[in-house]
Amino acid sequence: MAGLRNPVDDETVCSYCIYRLLLIEGQPPLAIILGFGYLLFHVPIKGGLWNLFGITLLFIDASLSLGLVISTIAKSQLQAMQMTVFVLMHPSSFRAFYVSV
Repeated sequence: MAGLRNPVDDETVCSYCIYRLLLIEGQPPLAIILGFGYLLFHVPIKGGLWNLFGITLLFIDASLSLGLVISTIAKSQLQAMQMTVFVLMHPSSFRAFYVSV
């Protein structure tokens, strides 16, 4: 594909995604939020925690992949931010027309 360009090799991108997914944005904040909710506010946790952690991994992986695709296609940081707003907000604007308030 002629339009796509990424100066970083695949191994670096994969290790970056795994690092962000597991150590920074992934499971530690989720565990802290669930712990505070359970211990401080007595919110019951129903369902399997492993399922919740697995679905969270899928969501964060999809979000990181979308960010990498947009940053690869965009020619500048401003264009990447505008594309992100368009991609993430466009489906929400379509749903607003079908919901009566």
